[in-house]
Amino acid sequence: MVRACFGLLVGATWVALVLYTQAGPISVIAGFSRDIAFPPLVEGREHVRSSTELDAEASDALKAEIVVEDRGVVSLAGRSSLPGSQPEESGKVPEPVSEEAQPQDQIPSQSSVLAGGLQTSSDTSGRKQRKSQLAYARFPKTGSRYVLSRLRKVTQFSVIPEKKAVRAVGVAAHEFLLGSVRNPCTSYLSLWAFQSEASRRAGVMVNLRKHDPEAYQRLAGRNSANGFTSPEDVNRFRNWIKFMGHADVQLGLLSGRFHGKYLSRDRDMDILDNAFLVRGLSKEAAAETAKALQTASVSELADCWLHTESLDADLTRLENFESLGGQVHWPSLGISSSGRGESQHGGCETFFDEATAKLVFELDGSLFEKFGYDTCCGHPRPASVPAAELVQPQADLPATSTLAWPVLSRGPAPAPQPLQTEHDMAASGVHPDSWAWGDPFANAVGRPTDHTMQGALWDASVGPCYVKVMGPNERKLLTVNLLTLSSIRRVLDDRVLTCLEKENLAGAAWLSKANLMMFQCILSGLPRTCSYLAKMLPFEKLKAFTEEDARIFEEQREAQHLSGRGYARKSHLSVLGLTGFRRQWTHVIGRNALQLAVWMGDADILQSLSPMSETIDAEGRTVLDYVRALGSPVLKLALPKQSLPRPRSQQTLRCDGQDFSSATHLGWTEATTWPHYEACDFEVVDSLTEEELRSRFVDMGRPVLVRNFAAVEDRCALAKSRVMQEHRFERFNLGPIAYPQLIGAKPCEKTFTVEEAEQGARCFRHGNTSNYYASHSPGIFSKQLTETETFAKVKKLIPRINQMSKQYFWGGDRSGAALHYHVAAFNVLFIGEKEWYVTPPYLAARSGIPTYELFDRSGISMDHIFRCTQYAGDLVLLPDGWGHATLNHGFGVGIGVLYNLQK
Repeated sequence: MVRACFGLLVGATWVALVLYTQAGPISVIAGFSRDIAFPPLVEGREHVRSSTELDAEASDALKAEIVVEDRGVVSLAGRSSLPGSQPEESGKVPEPVSEEAQPQDQIPSQSSVLAGGLQTSSDTSGRKQRKSQLAYARFPKTGSRYVLSRLRKVTQFSVIPEKKAVRAVGVAAHEFLLGSVRNPCTSYLSLWAFQSEASRRAGVMVNLRKHDPEAYQRLAGRNSANGFTSPEDVNRFRNWIKFMGHADVQLGLLSGRFHGKYLSRDRDMDILDNAFLVRGLSKEAAAETAKALQTASVSELADCWLHTESLDADLTRLENFESLGGQVHWPSLGISSSGRGESQHGGCETFFDEATAKLVFELDGSLFEKFGYDTCCGHPRPASVPAAELVQPQADLPATSTLAWPVLSRGPAPAPQPLQTEHDMAASGVHPDSWAWGDPFANAVGRPTDHTMQGALWDASVGPCYVKVMGPNERKLLTVNLLTLSSIRRVLDDRVLTCLEKENLAGAAWLSKANLMMFQCILSGLPRTCSYLAKMLPFEKLKAFTEEDARIFEEQREAQHLSGRGYARKSHLSVLGLTGFRRQWTHVIGRNALQLAVWMGDADILQSLSPMSETIDAEGRTVLDYVRALGSPVLKLALPKQSLPRPRSQQTLRCDGQDFSSATHLGWTEATTWPHYEACDFEVVDSLTEEELRSRFVDMGRPVLVRNFAAVEDRCALAKSRVMQEHRFERFNLGPIAYPQLIGAKPCEKTFTVEEAEQGARCFRHGNTSNYYASHSPGIFSKQLTETETFAKVKKLIPRINQMSKQYFWGGDRSGAALHYHVAAFNVLFIGEKEWYVTPPYLAARSGIPTYELFDRSGISMDHIFRCTQYAGDLVLLPDGWGHATLNHGFGVGIGVLYNLQK
């Protein structure tokens, strides 16, 4: 029995050894399917096949047996990724190797270099060299786990582990190498915070604790619960950066890591766990390392660089890999749901004062310069953004056309159109994100030049044509950028029109769908396409949009998304869905094509459909009547913008036996540093009935303000004396805008009392911004919204109201909602005075920039923006899709509610 067991053990060991030496440790684990033929691997690599090549069982096995950790991709076998590698000697410092000494046959030859390190390889005859295999060099704290999750979906590739030097492992001539890079400041912060967590069992801080316990106690972060933002932890971080660098040479830990990863050929190189990688170098070796970094050409170190700040956009550069013979399954790229392994810490600005930022620039200046980082904590400068990152719909995501409401497919690009595309803009030297700043912000001063926005898919469909383009991601605006939908519409309009011109629209199949196609076009805001359809198809201008039309729309969009060949649904941002029609947007139902064109506000669409004198509704009103009404969304055809004066009232209000001389603020501060507008550019009424709201405002697509609508008791309940009795010591989370996570930002790193917010709550993370409270929970409100007398009055005005979402808000002077858009909403102000900045749907925009900061700049076309002053007690009603931003004068308190209509 013992002899038999021993024989089995010897046999199994022999088989494992053969597999190990032939294909590497990952092949033993991942080679579960016998029909999978693994290509030869370079020593020290981990080979990963794309998920599209593996069946469901194999994919599950791979996920179960490959564990992704911060210190690299390792297997359950527990072996090193490099067969035959020796254990690291504690504290061993690798000898730096100069650029000239590297084995040139292991480095890809590049003769044509594009901006940002994206290059096309050629042989000596000038022909492109094929690079059919993808290799990814992982680098610590650059989002490599996220990249792996994306790459697994679209191609097969090998991985150079984080510890290993690229040149020691080797890069074959047929391999396309992806490298990773990050702003040195945020990279230091992420590494320190991650390694300061006590649970870490490996890494630089563990190595430091082992070899210099005193330094570890002095430099490691202590309080992770508050993001290491205490003054003591911030000071420890700043001292740690200096400690990890070289004492005599301007060389930081990150520079040493980068040199070790991409310039060293040391097979025993470990950039991951060696705390003395730079500090332990001799002065001569450190100087040689710094010189090698200064003279290195990053475009020769990798075929493509992925910036942590813009991973989604950078991954579209795989098209260059594809052009050199690689295979990429584009429909599966999508947006990964995997996390990015982000460390838990406070905002970057909290940790970097001027002196610390200067120190990092001195220690790691080569990395800042070579990868286009001009600021600490910022994104790469525009000049470093490769052309492949720009939105190029003509070459990237072509339109498709079939009779069956088609799916996306890749193919030859359509002929270029006269409309300027992002490729044209790049050729003329325009910043690639500039199209995000369209009308009415196209000429605004002070636009960011050091924040590259991540990408997302935007789509539109009209009849047989369904198109997608890559554009800015509205969930990644942070507090520095802005996205205007008018710019995206222009690109989509061009693509849809190109597709439709190839169709036989005169055929019976499309004649029967003429009305539906026109509704799609209008609600998507595509003027050139609508004009073309109006000439080619007979449609009924006064036919109302119905529930059945809405159902067909929804079914078609569901079918298009489900047939999108693996695209993550959350990456689909539809102009139709966000600003024209969604299942919840029932205000469009019952309106005809002309009414919907007015509501969108695009004069070009309206003019292509009907003369101004044509009757538009059952009440006999004409198109001209609609566009000349006060607050009409069709700004280009309307009369010169009119403003109704709204001087500040000197009325008093009696609450709990006390007369308040300021009926607007009721004891709260009314001091403000923002100029009062004291007027309204859309209609103001003293009362409103259900029928008047429908006929004069909903049908005509106009906003309206109702004076003194809120119940007096609901206003008195929020007087300062009452609120302080219940909430004086309560602390609240505040942020620069409502729900900052929606634009990729974070709330303040600390909490505030109501009195602190009243004076204008500031926090280090958001500088001089006046932060405010916005939540679904009442906070300082004594009643739920539905229990108030004010809501009972709203129910009488809108009997079919279906409350979708409510927001209780309050904040100090200059606080308020950043520019955004959504379904129909009403807003009641109980305390204070508020300024509104409003745009019609076709000019809707989303911004993470605080309102005072956005509008406190020249160059904005205010002729295209409605302003209005709302006082305490006033009700504002906005139709679907209207963009708006608000700003408080002094302290303000109110409720905003998104709603649709019950069927």
